Amino acid sequence: MSILTVQHLEKHFENTKVLNDISFSLEEGQALSIIGSSGSGKTTLLRCLNFLETPDAGTITVQDKVLFDADHHANCSEKEIRKNRLHFGMVFQSFNLFPQYTALENVTLARELMAKDTGESKDAIRAAGMELLDQMGLADRAGHYPHQLSGGQQQRVAIARALALHPDILCFDEPTSALDPELTGEVLKVIRGLAEQKTTMIIVTHEMAFARDVADQVIFMDGGFIVEQGDPKQVIDHPQEERTKQFLARFHDPENMVVAAEFGIGLNTHSRCAGNCYIEDESTYGTFHIGFGRNIALGGVQDASGHYDLVTHAPCIYVDNRMIMDHGQLTVLEPSIYI
Repeated sequence: MSILTVQHLEKHFENTKVLNDISFSLEEGQALSIIGSSGSGKTTLLRCLNFLETPDAGTITVQDKVLFDADHHANCSEKEIRKNRLHFGMVFQSFNLFPQYTALENVTLARELMAKDTGESKDAIRAAGMELLDQMGLADRAGHYPHQLSGGQQQRVAIARALALHPDILCFDEPTSALDPELTGEVLKVIRGLAEQKTTMIIVTHEMAFARDVADQVIFMDGGFIVEQGDPKQVIDHPQEERTKQFLARFHDPENMVVAAEFGIGLNTHSRCAGNCYIEDESTYGTFHIGFGRNIALGGVQDASGHYDLVTHAPCIYVDNRMIMDHGQLTVLEPSIYI
């Protein structure tokens, strides 16, 4: 059964139509990735779902309850809007933490403000907040203020805050775009974990490989329209629409990707191009820069010559956002190819 149904949603800013006849549905426990170039309407769509913008047409239905109908919105009070907003949790690309509050206080603030209506005790709220921070790997940072945290840690606090109110649907607006490459992996690992727990999510992202590997469905938007949608591997690896092919051309073009070689020994970059690589296993998730003509660490030990032996039994390896190894099994056909 669909937990979310969006029908014929439209949004204008003066004479500019930003969303055009947007319709889709999302099943409970699924992850939906929305991809597209900047200005395609992705963020505006999320803001409409979270009632941060008011659509000019269309309906939004959650669990068979119509939360928004443009034809009757004038009758909706501010209190009703705030109540409807609780169905969605929002994680912004710029974190938006309150600088005067600690990590734990940022997570618990909303529930504490609602406690006078819910009757929930402060101790229970604090315990739940600590549990969420622990889930994010930040239990030891509960008393830290945002300026004392890295960007990746701040974003994980923001995810915990969004989860604190138990939303039906968790929304991410390019959650890694404000992060250094080194910090991207730790946030993606958290989102991947939420997907494995069957958290219903909508993720606006430019991480193509992540969208393909984690999402249950993907939507490609352009010019305010849904151009193509469906199974992530089908849409991203085998797009049908010409505009989707154009958008994904760089993702698939070997001229813009790194040459991987010497699997089982190390990963070398080709001298004419550079990119970024990160590894993933149960204990480590980091990002490494690939530079001009350098070897790259993939979870091994550096020898005297600066070379790294590749640990092939544990990591998933991504180069330029494309998985090339999954727990020791190559996902490319040859040990030295354009990937």
